Amino acid sequence: MKPGQSRPADDARRRRSAIGLCLLMFLMLATPLVQPLENNVPTPSHATFFTPTLNATSVNTTNNGMLNIPANETFSGGRLDITPMWTDTGLTGHRFGIDLNAGWSGQHNGTLGIGHGGQLSLSPVSTVASLTDFETLVETLPDWEGQGPDHEVWNVVALPLSGVGAGQPTNATHGQRVLTTQALGGLTANMSGCLASPSMTVPAFVSGYRLTFDHWLSLHDDDAAWMEWRGSGGTWQTLNPIVAYPNASSLQQAPSSVWSGQSTVWERAEFLLDGLTNASTATLEVRACYETSASVGTRQGWYIDNLTISNQGDQPGAWFHGNLSGSYANNADGKMYVLADVSGTTGTLELQFWANWDLEGAFSDNLMVALSVNNGTTWQSVSGIPGLPGNGFTSQGRFYTDESWVGYPSSTHCPAVWPRTPTRPRCCLNSTSKPTTKRVSEVLPRPDGRALPSTTC
Repeated sequence: MKPGQSRPADDARRRRSAIGLCLLMFLMLATPLVQPLENNVPTPSHATFFTPTLNATSVNTTNNGMLNIPANETFSGGRLDITPMWTDTGLTGHRFGIDLNAGWSGQHNGTLGIGHGGQLSLSPVSTVASLTDFETLVETLPDWEGQGPDHEVWNVVALPLSGVGAGQPTNATHGQRVLTTQALGGLTANMSGCLASPSMTVPAFVSGYRLTFDHWLSLHDDDAAWMEWRGSGGTWQTLNPIVAYPNASSLQQAPSSVWSGQSTVWERAEFLLDGLTNASTATLEVRACYETSASVGTRQGWYIDNLTISNQGDQPGAWFHGNLSGSYANNADGKMYVLADVSGTTGTLELQFWANWDLEGAFSDNLMVALSVNNGTTWQSVSGIPGLPGNGFTSQGRFYTDESWVGYPSSTHCPAVWPRTPTRPRCCLNSTSKPTTKRVSEVLPRPDGRALPSTTC
């Protein structure tokens, strides 16, 4: 064999080494393209639901198909999440709540009444009460109640909402948060529901009683939004605004006149409540309702902000007797009667009022207060003779004569022998102004602005 010439066996070994080296280099280059096996396996996902049976006291369920591991593979870890799912049961007309006059009054046995806006709920076991992902919770109004088949859409959000299409307001009219129908991402066809306020006590003196709020509509033209009210837990009725509902509706749940369509600005809605209540109406509730038509497509819904219920109440006023433009007439007597029910009261009774006068005084013109316990048949003076101002008197370091110049806080005690039996519970107070030749006389209301009522025994 010539020098430098290799044997055939050596050539074969070198060829095998070269092929092996090329294969090794190819595998090294391809390795980064192959991901670990555990990252290629999709994350197992399985959901199981357990519906408690009637009067169930615990949850004990077994599921054999929740986790499947392929042959010759290893399970290295996993996660189990538990969350409560609330199922709508429909409106039954019954409601438990801490704000209701006829609310829950029984004993709790494995239940709670402090969560979910005061509604009755199951009591969790303390050791597992934290096993929830909080993904099913919705920010909503405390003590307000959802009603109707799709009431769960109501929630409270901060504006502007991200990921929501055109048609929504970009800011609230007061603060940052508004009430809206975005809990499920908007409204679709054939949905309806209401959100009812807590029961509110009707003021003792109703005057200028009204509901006001700002709202923004993002509905179809054949959808409907409106307000309702009820007194003392009675039947829900349509609440009409001062400026009438502008749109007609033929939807099943909606009244004939409603709000609908798309807003471009926030609008103010006002409702007068004075004519809705009477002496027997103890409480008042209002609710916002919506209904969508069969028209397909998503609606952003209804946005409400700055909701206020106010009552102007009894306005400042006074009983006036005299002449504002000159001298009052001679022998011009004036009387005001106040009827008071004092049955069941104890202790000393005292009449208080504010008075401002310009009278002759002395024994000529004075303000006198008398009391009757027999419906005005006879009267007993409780202010003394000759009355105010008489010959002058001192009160709280100030001497008062014919002209008071300022409002005088007057008070007088009712007689201790005044009967308060159920058969004689009423007392008539007779304030008499008896002028002769002086100018004006006046009785002012109390400092809190409430005037004395005028009535006859």
